[in-house]
Amino acid sequence: MNRALVIDPDNWDMRYNFACALNGHLKDKHAALEMLEPLFITITAPFLRYLKGDPDLESLHDDPRYQTIVAAAEARLAAAKDSAAPESRQPA
Repeated sequence: MNRALVIDPDNWDMRYNFACALNGHLKDKHAALEMLEPLFITITAPFLRYLKGDPDLESLHDDPRYQTIVAAAEARLAAAKDSAAPESRQPA
């Protein structure tokens, strides 16, 4: 995993799959969160929904660090959605 991350650190699919393996198979929550954290900076809404529903990551849901990065991503996505929405205009 370390070698792959040196070669392609921004490969989000690879990071996600590594996190699933670290958490689901190796039972290493800390390492899984370390692997996932960079994803949340630019995660899209559909990918966030998918990630939150993935059974390989279910045991992370009660972790405060996971909750914090998910909440930050949701806030970022909501702010981006609000800023992209056209302003409502009242008739004069």
